[in-house]
Amino acid sequence: MNLSDSKIKNTKPGKKIIHLNDGDGLWMEVRPVGSKLWRYRFTFEGKRTRLSLGEYPAVSLKSAREKRDALKSLIAQGIDPRTVKEVPKEERQNFVSFGDMVKRYLEHYRANRNEKYWQGVESLFRRDVLPVIGKLPIEEINSKQIVTIVQAVQGRGAVESAKRLFTQISKVFKFAIAHGECTRNPCGDIERSMVLQKPTGRNYPTITDPKEIGKLMYDIDHYTGWYMVRFGLLFLAYSAIRPGNVRLAEWSEIDWEKKQWIIPAEKMKTGKEHIIPLSSQMLAILKFAKHYATGGKYIFFSNRHKNSPMSDVTFSKALWRMGYGNDTIVPHGFRAMFSTIANEHSEYGFEVIETQLAHKIGSKVAQAYNRAQYLPQRKKMMQWWADWLDEQKECYEKRLSIE
Repeated sequence: MNLSDSKIKNTKPGKKIIHLNDGDGLWMEVRPVGSKLWRYRFTFEGKRTRLSLGEYPAVSLKSAREKRDALKSLIAQGIDPRTVKEVPKEERQNFVSFGDMVKRYLEHYRANRNEKYWQGVESLFRRDVLPVIGKLPIEEINSKQIVTIVQAVQGRGAVESAKRLFTQISKVFKFAIAHGECTRNPCGDIERSMVLQKPTGRNYPTITDPKEIGKLMYDIDHYTGWYMVRFGLLFLAYSAIRPGNVRLAEWSEIDWEKKQWIIPAEKMKTGKEHIIPLSSQMLAILKFAKHYATGGKYIFFSNRHKNSPMSDVTFSKALWRMGYGNDTIVPHGFRAMFSTIANEHSEYGFEVIETQLAHKIGSKVAQAYNRAQYLPQRKKMMQWWADWLDEQKECYEKRLSIE
């Protein structure tokens, strides 16, 4: 049961330390001398440890929970909370923070570049940097803190984002030096290749340049082969689900009323049922496919037999016919495309993106997530993603008309 202010106030000190648990690692120690101290226990890199969050009532119940949630966010990003220094409130008015310089840096440059570019840069800072070092004096930030931040971004698979973020952090420091707000750039002490290494997992070729993505979506939309292949490729792009799941998708898995595609556990790599919110674009594809359906159970059926799914090379061959070799993009690469763009350009957090991709995140307990985890956020995100893809295609079409 969670704590309340009345319970805290009514708990009197005893001969031994009394522990009052608030949940999620937060608890209070009521000491025999009468002091009431907040503690937070967590596990980082397999080691259990704890932090002191202050004394009640100077640190209220609400403030203690906010601190706990902020620490949980750092841990989820792979950042050790013990490396992040909190600045006393009374000192915060006497220095220029890193967040202050980021704001000035963006205001100075964004007028001279494409607004969407700077929105992407701002998103990187807002999500991955400011929660960690945004309130710290820019003069006190060290190279270890920067390495921790960019490695956390790389750790979630956003390799290009990590490289871009490192460059932007360095530029903020150079901007601050030019304006006399700090004396050195800690990024200069870091050799990027030594801290941002190539991931050890398998990398699928993909396309991440928005202009090239627009061309790809245009080419798929104008594919002249078997129409179910065109429907399937579009659905693959919009859903960011594994190609095998798209090929084997069945009409019985579609919940038209809730606008969801529910993949059974036995079809999932994780062994858990997975819910995919259907964007308006995905629903339109399904309605078209339904119009052509001939009574078979598979949505994207083979042109050889209505009760057979497409083969596992169908999508690859279609991309090859459109001029996309295996060194450019493969069917599985649509997932990497979604991950990169969503991490760099959307407002949605790492956990939401990874859940949509049906990746295992967090501890074993966290991996046993509810089948509908982050569903409201994922519903909005998948509509954002589909709209973003359509926008890139429209931009490409406009360029074609001008040429």
